[in-house]
Order: sequence, then C-alpha cells, then structure tokens
Amino acid sequence: MASTHLKKHVVEEHYDVVKYCLMKTLEEGLPQGMWTKDMKGAWVEAYEALVLAIQVEGASQLRQQKYEAYAKK
Repeated sequence: MASTHLKKHVVEEHYDVVKYCLMKTLEEGLPQGMWTKDMKGAWVEAYEALVLAIQVEGASQLRQQKYEAYAKK
C-alpha cells in the first residue's frame, strides 16, 4: 500500500480528507444510535494507526530508493 501512495504522490492533507470522509460515511450510514463517541474514537485510532504504518513503510521505501540511486553512481 505504501508504494502505491508514493507513486500517487499522496500527501498528509489527503489522509485528513479521507479520515473526514470515512467518519462522515460511518456516522451517516450506521443505524441511528450506533455511532457513539467510543465507536468514533476506535475508528479514528484504527485509521491513524493504519496511516502511520503506511507512512513509515513509505519513508523506508523512499530511503531505499534513494540509497539504490546513490549506489549506482
């Protein structure tokens, strides 16, 4: 997933937009009363953990690409 994000030039602001859209979709799509503060908190926590994992892997891949480009010189 990280390599796709790198290729598509995903930036920090994109993650914020997706998080907002995901939260709104869940809030509006779930049956009334199901979307609680606790549920929202759990979804935000899970989404932010996923984003962090993608960003860490992306940074690692980018570092590797730069190293390989440097090593070819």
